[in-house]
Amino acid sequence: MPCPITHMYLAGLLAEHYKNNPNETVRYIHDGFAIWREANKVFDKETKEVLNQEHSRDKIGPKMKNVISKYRKTLEDDKVAVFSAFATGTQGPDLWVLPHEAALRMMWRKYFTKLPAAIMGALHFDLGHYNLTHAFPKVGLQRIRLQSNCPDPLLEVSVQPLDPLQRKYQTAYYLGYLSHIALDITGHIMVNVFAGAYFQLGKDWENEQGKLWVNIFNNHNKIEQYFDALVKFLCFEGYHDGMKRFENLRKNDFRQPDPWLFPNFADHLSKSLIFSELIETPKGTLNVFKHALSSEAELFLDLSVSLPGPFAERYSSINEAKKVQPFIWNDYCAAYNNTDGSIKDNVLSITKMTSEEPKVRSFRFDNNADGSFYYYLKYTMPNMAKIIDWGTKFYDPAAFARFLEAGKLVSVAFMDAALDYLQTGNLDKLELIRNWNLDLGLAIRIKDISATTDQKNPTKPPRPVLIDLVNVIEEIPALKQWQPPVIDMPKPKSTKWPEDNKSVPLKRRIHVGGGASVKGCTGNVCETIVFAESGLDIRLANFKLYKDADELGSYIFGTNRREEVLNAETAYAITECVEDFATCDVFADRSSLKVGNADVKINRVTFLEKMPKDFARKDLDKITISSYGTNRLPRHLRVTACRKYVRKSIDTGNFHADKFNVYSNPAPAEEFAFAVYALIKGKNRYDCLFQRTMFDPSFVESLKKIRQVGVNVILLIFEKKKDEKTKKTTLKLLESWIDGEKQPYVKV
Repeated sequence: MPCPITHMYLAGLLAEHYKNNPNETVRYIHDGFAIWREANKVFDKETKEVLNQEHSRDKIGPKMKNVISKYRKTLEDDKVAVFSAFATGTQGPDLWVLPHEAALRMMWRKYFTKLPAAIMGALHFDLGHYNLTHAFPKVGLQRIRLQSNCPDPLLEVSVQPLDPLQRKYQTAYYLGYLSHIALDITGHIMVNVFAGAYFQLGKDWENEQGKLWVNIFNNHNKIEQYFDALVKFLCFEGYHDGMKRFENLRKNDFRQPDPWLFPNFADHLSKSLIFSELIETPKGTLNVFKHALSSEAELFLDLSVSLPGPFAERYSSINEAKKVQPFIWNDYCAAYNNTDGSIKDNVLSITKMTSEEPKVRSFRFDNNADGSFYYYLKYTMPNMAKIIDWGTKFYDPAAFARFLEAGKLVSVAFMDAALDYLQTGNLDKLELIRNWNLDLGLAIRIKDISATTDQKNPTKPPRPVLIDLVNVIEEIPALKQWQPPVIDMPKPKSTKWPEDNKSVPLKRRIHVGGGASVKGCTGNVCETIVFAESGLDIRLANFKLYKDADELGSYIFGTNRREEVLNAETAYAITECVEDFATCDVFADRSSLKVGNADVKINRVTFLEKMPKDFARKDLDKITISSYGTNRLPRHLRVTACRKYVRKSIDTGNFHADKFNVYSNPAPAEEFAFAVYALIKGKNRYDCLFQRTMFDPSFVESLKKIRQVGVNVILLIFEKKKDEKTKKTTLKLLESWIDGEKQPYVKV
């Protein structure tokens, strides 16, 4: 279960932010959380009164039962349920890998082969993080508008209007989902600093508190679990004596003056409610500890931090007017319907489900099954003692708070865009949420730059297209005022890896064997295109959003040598790191963007077809190949950012801060993989600009699908025109596609 509490915490911050918003659903979100917080205060006050006045378990029990019943009754309010739907949405695509019982069966399948395979949703977890990340909330928001009283005029279908409360559930859920995207594209940048590139990490660690002694977590998971624990004990609850040393962190860095006072039986009430009783047994006297509350009440209090709980409860409500009509699974399947069949039907997909209810059930207040949210709190997440002793020694909690603030700013921008769309029906409002990579804070934008000229070299002919990997700072104006933290990595304990490797081998992003040629292409040479008229640009804004003097800021471009192969493992077989991109001639243009403490590097690489041998031109001495660059566009690209210092685990099993060493070898921190097809449309074929390959129309149609989870397929289709007077050949962009979705492109 990836970092659920931190995302719930952001739900609370956002609910407080939208205090005076006129939208009815947003008012419910704000009021619902305010009701919950007030209920926490009342519960805390009344509990203290009972425990201070009574000292008999027989008297405490009935009085506490009334206090708890009153508290739980308050959480049945419709406004609380709508806020809870919002908090459920903040779990984003992580919802599909909630480790319910079926997921654990999958985990143990290699030991107990007779158990049925679980439906885990791991592929849909990845799709939601890397492929068309906006598609699901966009589908959901469009459906809400369609089923309201202001249908989209482009969709001429008759639909059943949504019940007002159901509409609030769905709207709140999708607003929360957008906040998950926002926090991931900011917070993961910081997590990667301390954990390394997600796809480079091995599963080295067990549960924090037992129950499952199998290495199923990586460094990324562990850092997020420790974030969760810190937020839970310090911000949600806040009454723990041992956490007082962190109060300044909450007040100054998290900017939260007071804790939210969520109750917790295990740490909050157990000491006051436990009674010792001597019982005579055949083997002697036994000291038995009992408390005044029922097991159901104890469980409810331990799960009070489950903000999705009231929403989850309504899936099985006996009140039909308040019952949630399932919608998440249907919308998700609609959003990712355009996937390759092997992805849809894979055992790790969600295609064999019929509703999201088995996943949402994990958050119910009465669910303590293996794999539930209770399981996460009790066994997966570290306890308070570990946080107090060494839980902040391997990451910077103050920097964590700063990135939470950035996540909130981006969330507000995304949510405002969605609310604007719901009111106006203008789909342009949703462009801001399009095509983000949730690990990197980068979004893919396709731009027509055929009308632009190079200011540094005006004689250089224009390229038709820019593939812009734009940084979140450039897209969200509010971040221009945000102050990124200064992150100081610990000094290295060693300059060599344990294996004495001189370089860092990069694991291959794709694990597809066979390497068979793509059906539908030939090796025939297409017509010669003059290099100066066939290039395109790729622009990359630096992944990092923080100040670090030791950061190398280096990049690796990975290519495959067998360009006709889409899924060959050779596509990303890079064996060593480049320490400084300044030594590479790949980048034609470099600039920087100053944002607070951060210096975001922006690099622009030009890919051009090589000059034909028979090419002749009068001004060739002025316009040489080197002045344009000579880089042929590879079919597959992986862009990797590296850090000079990296923390690497030196042990496995039971996680501990001392089980890390810091090394000074360059190592990957983030990576981004995509495949580019730049094709010229002919009568019955498509000529590839850079690979000297032809494709038939059926193959090009197959590129309009999600073909590989975690790798974005960018398809650019050009029309070639020749001016009879000037004899110049120009390229015009006709269509651009990413993962099978037609992209709008802006003429720059």
